[in-house]
Amino acid sequence: MLFNSYLLLLLAFLLFNYFAAQLIRKLSCYRQLLLIREVGHLGLFFNWKTQLTDMVSQHQKKGCRVTLTDFSTISPYTSEPFPEPGDKQHRMQWYWESSHYNHQMGRMVIDRLCSNDDSHDGFGKNLTAENIAGWLGEERNNLNALVRSQPGLVKEISDLIH
Repeated sequence: MLFNSYLLLLLAFLLFNYFAAQLIRKLSCYRQLLLIREVGHLGLFFNWKTQLTDMVSQHQKKGCRVTLTDFSTISPYTSEPFPEPGDKQHRMQWYWESSHYNHQMGRMVIDRLCSNDDSHDGFGKNLTAENIAGWLGEERNNLNALVRSQPGLVKEISDLIH
């Protein structure tokens, strides 16, 4: 993957120049995760997260001061309900729409990264070689629970691609 090649170059640069960095997996609305599941790429997505975590871990062992925080998780912030189609009165609290979060959420991401604390109601998870397998299992369970509790939303996502 081209992205992985660029990430390796970035990590090598950070290591060589003694910089510290925080890498993040973009904040995503739960609808995007449902879409990835619906098209059959959830395993590929989870494998990619594992590969990123492994790359970061390898560079940490060499002395690179880098962390990887995953914001593409199901949390109260990423699973707020959408207004009904045509509803011009209600707005989402954290997103403009499913791909773009607002400045308040951006501030929360920055605050979360600066605190480097993992106890934020599932909002942003620091991924390590030690916790990635358990975290992905938890994410799979959370996604399965969402699918069971939101059959209408699952059908809406399915209808978009079938």
